[in-house]
Amino acid sequence: MSRYGFNSRAEVRKPGGFHERAFRRQGLAEWDAKWHVLSPAARSDFLHKVKGPAGTQADHAPSYLIAKDQFSPGTLEELVAAGFVKLLPGRSKKTGDRAFAPSALYDFAVRVRMLDRFRLLPADLPATLTHYVRYAFETNNLLTFLHIVVQKAELNFVYDLDTLLSRYVRNRRWPGWFLAMKKDPKADLVVKAVQEAGGPVPVTELPGRLAGMEPDDARTAMDRLISGLVLFEGLDPMTSEIVVDFLPSVREGLANANRPPSRPPLTVRERLTEVGPEEGPVLADLRAFLLEVIADPPRLRQARDLFQKEVGRFLKAMEPLPSWLSDRLDWSEEKRVNLALAWARQLELVIDLVEGAQPRLGITVQGQSWLSSGPDVQYASVYRLITSPPSRRGEYIPYWDLFADTTESSFYRAYQNDTAFLGLSLLVQKVASGSSRATPMYWNPKPEDLVVLRESLDRALSVLKPGTFYRMEDIAAHLAYGQHNPIHLGLAPEKVVIFQGEEVIPPLEELREEAGRSLISTFLTQRLIPMGAVQAALDSEGKVCVARGPRLDAYFGRKMAATEMATPQATGSPRVVVQPDFSVILIGPVTSAAADLAPFCDRATAGTSGGAMILKLTRESVIRAVSNGLQPAQILDRLRKYASHDLPVNVVREVQEWSGRVRRITLKHLYALRCPDPETGDRAMDALKRRAERLNETTIAVEGKLTAADRTRLRVHGILVDGEDVPTSSRAGSGTSRRRRSW
Repeated sequence: MSRYGFNSRAEVRKPGGFHERAFRRQGLAEWDAKWHVLSPAARSDFLHKVKGPAGTQADHAPSYLIAKDQFSPGTLEELVAAGFVKLLPGRSKKTGDRAFAPSALYDFAVRVRMLDRFRLLPADLPATLTHYVRYAFETNNLLTFLHIVVQKAELNFVYDLDTLLSRYVRNRRWPGWFLAMKKDPKADLVVKAVQEAGGPVPVTELPGRLAGMEPDDARTAMDRLISGLVLFEGLDPMTSEIVVDFLPSVREGLANANRPPSRPPLTVRERLTEVGPEEGPVLADLRAFLLEVIADPPRLRQARDLFQKEVGRFLKAMEPLPSWLSDRLDWSEEKRVNLALAWARQLELVIDLVEGAQPRLGITVQGQSWLSSGPDVQYASVYRLITSPPSRRGEYIPYWDLFADTTESSFYRAYQNDTAFLGLSLLVQKVASGSSRATPMYWNPKPEDLVVLRESLDRALSVLKPGTFYRMEDIAAHLAYGQHNPIHLGLAPEKVVIFQGEEVIPPLEELREEAGRSLISTFLTQRLIPMGAVQAALDSEGKVCVARGPRLDAYFGRKMAATEMATPQATGSPRVVVQPDFSVILIGPVTSAAADLAPFCDRATAGTSGGAMILKLTRESVIRAVSNGLQPAQILDRLRKYASHDLPVNVVREVQEWSGRVRRITLKHLYALRCPDPETGDRAMDALKRRAERLNETTIAVEGKLTAADRTRLRVHGILVDGEDVPTSSRAGSGTSRRRRSW
């Protein structure tokens, strides 16, 4: 008894092992036998209708009660007979008997409800496994145990709990590592029996599969394997029987380990339902973004990003991406605009303009030149930004996170990894000759450590035929298989050490293949597709496919001709047709012409990478261009420069009228001097002369406040000035300042 008059759970329940954080396993075998005698309906009622019992419950005053009429017909009698519930008589005739779970059932009840909640066997998910372990195990002691098993397997690396669970416990090798450490023949027989069963085995049937072993010994061995995360319990989804099995990933790995090895095939996909743009969205979005900046410099917020209203305008100018491609790239519409802004800033194609109190984004001379240049120059500048490796060890390279949904700049440690080029943090280092294990040096590799992985990846991708579509998942599986895996650099797995982030990938075949598939999939999705080095498509089964493009060679640093870098629509000479309805149709390579025409035209179609682009001359667009500094004569000169025929007469007349009507007025602050009569006004004009401007017979305006000399000249003419010469806004500001100082 505690000093508060009741038995605490800590005093009643003795502490168990690190695997018994939520419940104790002692005595569960008896309840398991009773559970399997129940009907599926009775098991379901116990799981979903009966609550408790509480850990400190006294059966004469149970914590949770349920009315008898809540049970399905016949199930209450089953549960009472098996001892899973007891009845508490009603306090009056109107109150019926009520059911409750007895305190002796605490451990069993917690266990079956936990199994119903997590369901590890049907769906082997890393997150579910982590939640289960943190609920059922003492994690500190479990972490020590897991490290011991891993070190016994000669994998002397330090990992956190999540990594140990996802990388090793879910690995097919985990049962063998555990058994090798424990050296328990009975546990060996249990593992073999479960493996031969080919699927989940009811816990009450498992002893019968172990010839010559006592049921108690079989149960003890099973519990030991469960505590070692080799076997896992679950509930049959149809009958709610308690079953035991390996994790699905472990069972699949054990089955595949017994099959003869074969490299996954690389099958050509010919039945495509939709083909994505041949040009990468990074370049296309950047061109559209710059053209909108030229047409109407957008307003900027204090954080140097765009106002939300401006974002919508830029989205309309960009060619829409297929939904399946946006989902694969994980690009929202707003992210596309932010990425274009990040690229434009990093390439110094735009600049912040401060005009009054409202900053705007303007295009630089370099930006104008970039738009007017050919595709080879444009792609080369963009590729150079992320493909240039450091020239010496320890070199820092300023680098924006150009593929993140942010416009904030960051300093990229180029020598630490090759994330800018690859799309993920992966580093491969060769093991020095004569050394059995590499010394971890992920924080300061040599520049050649980055180059050799690029070269290996380039060799791996050379098997892809230009213009031929393959499923992305097939490419990753085919290239990362066995000795072909590019992260091995063509060497034996133990001859390289691989860092993913700051963690070492052990030289285990399945883990190295997983890292290789992740590298290839991420490289294709996060770099090659956005940069236009490969073309994406969707096949008839809804799977994403890619085809090697000619610009893949340029991404890896090989020089290419301008015609190879351009899309088919961007070859040849541009053609511009100006129609009487004020439409301006651009056909062919439209970028340079659009850069000159966009400042005084509105966009009628999105994008710049297609075969045609339509602009529209309007009164508002012409007035906007003149207000931004474009001379009226320059508008017609640019139209005549690109037009393939004479300009329509009505277009010339209207453009001249719209641009000629633009006038600028000057806003100034004037002081008004009100005179009592016209004769006083005449004398004031004589005194002030050019400083004054006559508004009417009795009102004179003076620019700027009256000086002491002005007051003296007026006094000589017999005019005295009454009133203050400080503007109202200044007086208000002074008062505000005084109030703030006094506060």
